[in-house]
Amino acid sequence: MMAKQVAFMLQRRSGFSIVEVLVALAVISLALGPLINLLSSSNRASNASIYEVMAVHYASELAEQLERLSGKLGEILADARIRTGNPGLTLEDLLTDNGFTNELRAHNDQPRAVPFQAQGIPLEVSLFVSSLHQHFTERKFDLRQLNNSATTWLKTGRYWDVKITFCWRIMSSDAPDSHKAEFSVILKE
Repeated sequence: MMAKQVAFMLQRRSGFSIVEVLVALAVISLALGPLINLLSSSNRASNASIYEVMAVHYASELAEQLERLSGKLGEILADARIRTGNPGLTLEDLLTDNGFTNELRAHNDQPRAVPFQAQGIPLEVSLFVSSLHQHFTERKFDLRQLNNSATTWLKTGRYWDVKITFCWRIMSSDAPDSHKAEFSVILKE
């Protein structure tokens, strides 16, 4: 008789009750929520670092060209001053010219040469730029003249801290400058 009761109880316990299934589903759903959040935030962080690496590439491309041109900046400025009739034209005027800045910001499918401009007049010297990724919203220069009165080795010319700025957005709902990277190079005019 005892064997029949044990066999009956084992037969009866061979499946899961609906309550057990619901409890198991609740536990699984509680565990999956944070896991999905973790994967999503990891993906966003990965995308952010990809764009930061791209910004470094874009900035080094521009900085290297500016450094190569630094020995010829006097000639470039002399040409720009003649073309515009403005003897006070500076490197800042060239690198922040509206036409030049708009060309830098433009999204093209191919790398291209962007000529320096002085008061909207294109010069014969260009920067070669890669096409911007579609998420990038800004590529620009900001310049600040360095005070060279305190150091003896800087007294032989005008020096500029050229800040190269890139802005991008990861999601279309982001502000155009929600992500930003800035790089500097020192140039002698």
